Amino acid sequence: MPVVLSSGAVDPLLMRGPRDLAALMGLIDREIDWLDSVSTNPWKIVERNREKLSTGFVVPGVKVV
Repeated sequence: MPVVLSSGAVDPLLMRGPRDLAALMGLIDREIDWLDSVSTNPWKIVERNREKLSTGFVVPGVKVV
């Protein structure tokens, strides 16, 4: 299951950088690549949702050409 990290900040000045978030979570669990949770995983979720919104989408893995 992909994990997505977020700073939860309500003000841009309170936001943490992606590497800072990954480093903080790395203190808790070193077996997971936390950098993916702030970079790769959110991007994959956006791509998957954009694919679902396309006109040729039927079900995951099936497209009308």
